[in-house]
Amino acid sequence: MIRVLREGEGWDSPHLELLQSNILEQLDAENALRDLGLEAQAMESLAWALTANIQYAFDVRWSPKWVPKGSPHIWTQRGETFALCNDCLAESPALGSAKQARSWFASHRTIHEHTE
Repeated sequence: MIRVLREGEGWDSPHLELLQSNILEQLDAENALRDLGLEAQAMESLAWALTANIQYAFDVRWSPKWVPKGSPHIWTQRGETFALCNDCLAESPALGSAKQARSWFASHRTIHEHTE
Protein backbone atom coordinates (compact mmCIF):
# COMPACT_ATOMS: atom_id res chain seq x y z
CA MET A 1 0.00 0.00 0.00
CA ILE A 2 1.13 3.52 -0.72
CA ARG A 3 1.61 5.63 2.38
CA VAL A 4 2.41 9.19 1.39
CA LEU A 5 1.95 11.84 4.05
CA ARG A 6 2.38 15.56 4.13
CA GLU A 7 5.32 16.73 6.17
CA GLY A 8 4.54 16.53 9.87
CA GLU A 9 1.26 14.65 9.45
CA GLY A 10 0.85 11.04 10.52
CA TRP A 11 -1.89 8.53 9.84
CA ASP A 12 -3.41 9.44 13.19
CA SER A 13 -4.25 12.90 11.83
CA PRO A 14 -7.77 14.01 12.79
CA HIS A 15 -8.28 15.17 9.19
CA LEU A 16 -7.59 11.68 7.86
CA GLU A 17 -9.69 10.06 10.59
CA LEU A 18 -12.63 12.29 9.65
CA LEU A 19 -12.15 11.56 5.95
CA GLN A 20 -12.01 7.82 6.56
CA SER A 21 -15.05 8.01 8.84
CA ASN A 22 -17.04 9.89 6.18
CA ILE A 23 -16.02 7.43 3.48
CA LEU A 24 -16.98 4.48 5.68
CA GLU A 25 -20.33 6.11 6.49
CA GLN A 26 -21.05 6.53 2.77
CA LEU A 27 -19.99 2.97 1.99
CA ASP A 28 -22.27 1.72 4.75
CA ALA A 29 -25.20 3.71 3.35
CA GLU A 30 -24.58 2.45 -0.21
CA ASN A 31 -24.19 -1.10 1.07
CA ALA A 32 -27.58 -0.93 2.77
CA LEU A 33 -29.33 1.01 0.01
CA ARG A 34 -28.15 -1.22 -2.80
CA ASP A 35 -28.14 -4.45 -0.80
CA LEU A 36 -24.51 -5.10 -1.80
CA GLY A 37 -23.88 -7.59 0.98
CA LEU A 38 -20.45 -6.22 1.89
CA GLU A 39 -19.09 -7.35 5.25
CA ALA A 40 -18.03 -4.70 7.79
CA GLN A 41 -14.35 -5.68 7.45
CA ALA A 42 -14.51 -5.31 3.66
CA MET A 43 -16.04 -1.85 3.97
CA GLU A 44 -13.38 -0.80 6.50
CA SER A 45 -10.64 -2.02 4.15
CA LEU A 46 -12.20 -0.15 1.23
CA ALA A 47 -12.55 3.00 3.31
CA TRP A 48 -8.89 2.82 4.32
CA ALA A 49 -7.78 2.23 0.70
CA LEU A 50 -9.85 5.17 -0.56
CA THR A 51 -8.55 7.40 2.23
CA ALA A 52 -4.95 6.44 1.43
CA ASN A 53 -5.42 7.20 -2.26
CA ILE A 54 -7.18 10.50 -1.62
CA GLN A 55 -4.44 11.46 0.84
CA TYR A 56 -1.84 10.61 -1.79
CA ALA A 57 -3.39 12.84 -4.44
CA PHE A 58 -5.07 15.70 -2.56
CA ASP A 59 -4.45 18.07 0.33
CA VAL A 60 -7.44 17.16 2.48
CA ARG A 61 -8.54 19.34 5.39
CA TRP A 62 -11.80 19.13 7.35
CA SER A 63 -13.82 22.16 6.37
CA PRO A 64 -17.57 21.58 6.51
CA LYS A 65 -19.15 24.41 4.61
CA TRP A 66 -22.49 23.86 6.36
CA VAL A 67 -21.05 24.86 9.75
CA PRO A 68 -20.68 28.62 10.29
CA LYS A 69 -17.19 29.76 11.32
CA GLY A 70 -16.83 29.74 15.08
CA SER A 71 -19.57 27.12 15.51
CA PRO A 72 -19.27 23.43 16.28
CA HIS A 73 -20.28 20.53 14.08
CA ILE A 74 -22.93 18.68 16.15
CA TRP A 75 -24.35 15.25 15.36
CA THR A 76 -26.21 12.41 17.03
CA GLN A 77 -25.09 8.82 16.69
CA ARG A 78 -26.73 5.83 18.39
CA GLY A 79 -28.65 8.12 20.73
CA GLU A 80 -25.61 10.08 21.86
CA THR A 81 -24.76 13.63 20.79
CA PHE A 82 -21.28 14.85 19.93
CA ALA A 83 -19.66 18.16 19.03
CA LEU A 84 -16.53 18.75 17.00
CA CYS A 85 -14.45 21.93 17.16
CA ASN A 86 -13.76 22.94 13.58
CA ASP A 87 -10.61 24.82 14.59
CA CYS A 88 -8.61 22.13 16.42
CA LEU A 89 -10.81 19.08 15.63
CA ALA A 90 -11.28 18.23 19.31
CA GLU A 91 -14.34 16.06 19.83
CA SER A 92 -16.62 16.18 22.84
CA PRO A 93 -17.39 13.11 24.89
CA ALA A 94 -20.78 11.50 24.33
CA LEU A 95 -23.46 13.93 25.51
CA GLY A 96 -27.21 13.73 26.02
CA SER A 97 -28.40 16.59 23.83
CA ALA A 98 -27.47 19.27 21.29
CA LYS A 99 -27.82 21.84 24.10
CA GLN A 100 -25.13 20.00 26.09
CA ALA A 101 -22.97 19.82 22.94
CA ARG A 102 -23.23 23.58 22.46
CA SER A 103 -22.34 24.08 26.12
CA TRP A 104 -19.29 21.81 25.73
CA PHE A 105 -18.21 23.82 22.71
CA ALA A 106 -18.66 27.16 24.51
CA SER A 107 -16.41 25.90 27.29
CA HIS A 108 -13.92 24.39 24.85
CA ARG A 109 -13.85 27.56 22.74
CA THR A 110 -12.20 29.48 25.59
CA ILE A 111 -9.01 27.55 24.79
CA HIS A 112 -8.88 29.19 21.38
CA GLU A 113 -9.60 32.65 22.77
CA HIS A 114 -6.47 32.41 24.92
CA THR A 115 -4.28 31.24 22.05
CA GLU A 116 -5.45 33.67 19.33
